[in-house]
Amino acid sequence: MLTVNKVLLGLFLFLLIVTVGEAFYVFVYQPSTGSLPTVPYPINRLVPDETIESLKSIRKDTLTSITLMTQSQGIITQIDKDGIVARYNYKYKYKIKIKTGGRGNPSLTIFINEQDLKVIKSTQITPGKEIPITLTDLKIGDEIIIKNLYDLTKKQENNLIEMDLIKSPLSTK
Repeated sequence: MLTVNKVLLGLFLFLLIVTVGEAFYVFVYQPSTGSLPTVPYPINRLVPDETIESLKSIRKDTLTSITLMTQSQGIITQIDKDGIVARYNYKYKYKIKIKTGGRGNPSLTIFINEQDLKVIKSTQITPGKEIPITLTDLKIGDEIIIKNLYDLTKKQENNLIEMDLIKSPLSTK
C-alpha cells in the first residue's frame, strides 16, 4: 500500500509541476503571435457625439419634425442600377459612388430607391443657367454636388424630403 501512495504522490507532483508550468507559459510568458495589438481606428466624425446624444433625448411629443441638410461634392466613380444591398435587403434603383477628395481619398455611396426618385431634382449648371437632366445623364467621371434634406423623425427608408443632384459644368459630356 505504501508503494501505491508513493506512485500517486509522484503522479500528483508531476501533474502539479506541468500545470504550474503551463499557467506560467500562458499568463506570464505570452509568446508573440506576430500580430500587433488592435488599436481602435479614430473616426473622423463630422457631428460631435454630444450632438447625437442630445438629439436622442428629444421626445416625440415635443417636436413635429427635425430636418437635416447635407451637402457632398465629388467625382462619380461608379454607377449601378436596380440592385439590392443584401445585408439590409434594401432595393435600390441607383447606386452612385463618389470620391469626395478628402484626406485618404474617402468615398461616399448614395443609394436611391423608388420613393427617392419622386423627390430628386437633377440639373446641370452651365454658364448663366441650369439645365434639367435625368439620372441617366450622369456618367463616371462627372463632378457632382449632392444636397439632401432629411426628416430625422422618419425611418431611413422614407426620410428623404428633397435631393438636388447638380452636375458641374466642368464634367465630361
